[in-house]
Amino acid sequence: MRLRNVFTVFAGVLLVLQSIQATKYVVVTSLVVEGRGTVDREVFSRIFLIAPDIPGWQNSSRITLYVNSKERGFTLSRDADGNLYAYPGDLQYSGRINITLVQEVEVLKSPFRRVADLPETVAASRALMDKTASSVFWRCNASGKKFSDVVSLASSIGSGSPSNRDFVLRAADWVRRNIKYSLNISGGVRCPAETLARAEGACGDIHALYTALLRVRGIDSYLAYAYVYVPEESFAIEYGKWRYVLVGAEPHIFTVVNSSGAIFPVDLTANTQSSLSELARGSAVNQLDSVIVVAWIKNRDPNDLLAVYAPTGAEKVELVLRVVRGSAVLNDNTLLFLAILLAGALILNKERST
Repeated sequence: MRLRNVFTVFAGVLLVLQSIQATKYVVVTSLVVEGRGTVDREVFSRIFLIAPDIPGWQNSSRITLYVNSKERGFTLSRDADGNLYAYPGDLQYSGRINITLVQEVEVLKSPFRRVADLPETVAASRALMDKTASSVFWRCNASGKKFSDVVSLASSIGSGSPSNRDFVLRAADWVRRNIKYSLNISGGVRCPAETLARAEGACGDIHALYTALLRVRGIDSYLAYAYVYVPEESFAIEYGKWRYVLVGAEPHIFTVVNSSGAIFPVDLTANTQSSLSELARGSAVNQLDSVIVVAWIKNRDPNDLLAVYAPTGAEKVELVLRVVRGSAVLNDNTLLFLAILLAGALILNKERST
């Protein structure tokens, strides 16, 4: 009996320590489709992403998939950028199908959070520039500006940069001074040339341009897609048969640089520091436990992950993403309750819209 009491106390202490070190979130992704057709691998790879385990930042656990409120087995697969997604096999549907993924993500708090700072030396490779020039998204041309203008800008910034590390800071400074931050109500991410032409953009637009400048220089960099937890937030877009809802969070995109395995973020729009030298250290993902990284965007078009993708035969499609913060370990019944609750909310939303 005494041993059992000791074990109970020890388990309680571990839970308390865990709550001190990390903030637990439940991320619910629900796709509701009406019609007759197939939900195939491509749909799962774009929508049902598993938040990556990032040492010192976050880890994902207790991943559960429901189909029409019934738990369904699945395999973990990877897309072309290395992101994990849940895949239960192609699903045939006739009428209405609700696919819901529930995952717990623990985000480390400061001072337990690892701070990835700008290293003294930043590596570069000529091959990366050639790879960027072959990508449809990164090398796009827009009205008034072309990819060649992005290359010219990188060359101009580079002429005054004695090192790659200096280029990282000078390019960030140029973008901050010359590209105005503004909301993109149409959704999606504009390609670098278009943002350069407009001289304004949302976080995704700004960081796509900044990342393009780094890539042209040969610095290995890519985008991170994340949710920033904001409990009172509720955002919805409806267009034709598509509807997208995000509850409890705001979407965010920032830049990540990989210098010979040393990975660090640069965030020009969500930063706790104003000093140019602190752009990496002050990045929100480095300092706050409210940022949940969802996926890496390395080679594909960012809009592949941000669009509401319709399965074959779909007449109506609704994608709802909900982020909930919780301090206790959730059991299977709680997870199922969240899935059913979300499914009920979707039904009510559909009834109001008809």
